[in-house]
Amino acid sequence: MTVETTTEKQVRCPACGETGKRVSALTLRALLKEQYASEISDAEDSCCGGNGETGCNAVTDETGYRFCDSQACDVVYFAEEGGAIFKKEQLKVVVGVKETTGDRPLCYCFGHSVATIKEELRTKGRCDALQDIRERMNTPGCRCETENPSGSCCLGSVSKGIKIAQEEL
Repeated sequence: MTVETTTEKQVRCPACGETGKRVSALTLRALLKEQYASEISDAEDSCCGGNGETGCNAVTDETGYRFCDSQACDVVYFAEEGGAIFKKEQLKVVVGVKETTGDRPLCYCFGHSVATIKEELRTKGRCDALQDIRERMNTPGCRCETENPSGSCCLGSVSKGIKIAQEEL
């Protein structure tokens, strides 16, 4: 008789309970400080599913890791199995969606942040960040998978950032 065992994958952040978004191992290795990045295996390296596509595609395959975007939580990444977690201070970059003050990066490829959006609103009366990103996202400058802690396109974060900037002004 064969007995099958199944392990339930952790999809909720162990610290705050929010559902984490899949993120590729490539993202973790690119953004974790070197001493932590070496812990990440080479499996499932691309959010594009290895099919040669470019641009900003959502991670849909099993990757083994999740991204927690909860602003109230210090955990950025957690493993679906094994209990590994990585916190904000273990990354090379500031995780803008987790911050409440300061510059707060939103678009890591093209340099948009809450601070730059506020400045644009002050000087032009409008924000062109979304348009700028859309125009440039199919160029070689779009590197969301290795630059953005979420491992995916920033348009949603930038939209929220525009609202935050408007409220703060």
